[in-house]
Amino acid sequence: MIDDNHDEVGHVGGPLFGLPNGGDGSDALNVWIGMGSNCPETTVNFFPNRMYMKLGISIKPIWAVVDNDSLIEKVYTIIIPPNWTPSEMISDDEGSNLIEDTGVLLIELHDYDGDRNYTNYIEVGLDPDFWNTTGDYKANFYARSQDRTVADIQSTYITLNEDGQAPPDNTPPTISILNPSANATVSDVINITAEGNDEQALDKIQIFCDGALLKEEAMPPYLPYPEVIYNLNTSNYINGLHNITAIAIDKANNVKQTSIGINIQNGLQIPGFQITTLLIGSLLGVILIIYYICKKGLKGIKINRRIEFINSFFYY
Repeated sequence: MIDDNHDEVGHVGGPLFGLPNGGDGSDALNVWIGMGSNCPETTVNFFPNRMYMKLGISIKPIWAVVDNDSLIEKVYTIIIPPNWTPSEMISDDEGSNLIEDTGVLLIELHDYDGDRNYTNYIEVGLDPDFWNTTGDYKANFYARSQDRTVADIQSTYITLNEDGQAPPDNTPPTISILNPSANATVSDVINITAEGNDEQALDKIQIFCDGALLKEEAMPPYLPYPEVIYNLNTSNYINGLHNITAIAIDKANNVKQTSIGINIQNGLQIPGFQITTLLIGSLLGVILIIYYICKKGLKGIKINRRIEFINSFFYY
């Protein structure tokens, strides 16, 4: 079942369990399903963060960077207005996966320089019937190659308001630790992965272990924000419980953090050294010392007993 317009209602596919043929949102009708490990891949790598535009007359560029191992056929964005509901779907003249809905705005993007950066403009004032209310307009980015592969749909928002300016940002960003899992028992080298987001603009993400900064990565001025990964060598830490913390900071200096505990277990170990060889050498040394002491002690016992015997003979 597919929930295509994010209303938490699923719809069963058509014949042979294909995609739903109408009756829900536009996403499902824009998805191509392929099989096999040799399917070429199309991805929308970068696209704008949330944009703010002025109600009335406002023009801003919109763009997406697309990667593919074959020629790109079409890249476009569908703008969905606030309170949109699905209506009748109409295929384009090629009978392809590109679907237009009378309640949304379709803008085709073009790569004029051959650098995989597909661009166009959003012109609010030239279409007052569509841009007729303030609020969040969702922008879905689609990319389709000539071999009929379709990229995962990526989304951002265009916020229409009275002045076209971002409001004061008092909302903290989001942050999560994707790896390792909380309370995991770990050893050797593990990767710590953190992911963050923000309603307006995320500045940076930091990773800590036991309060010590391991990595700080600045976030780019576009989406999607990258995951921050740090390879932690757990042999540099003593066995036992340790704290991993990830912190996200947005451009307005709002801060959000999250922490998990991990249990480091690397066997017999001191920080930075694996001591199997050292342990064996130490044990051999202790055994030799004990043997030497015992040997000398036995000789001393024999001599003392002889002296005691002589003394007792003359005494009696």
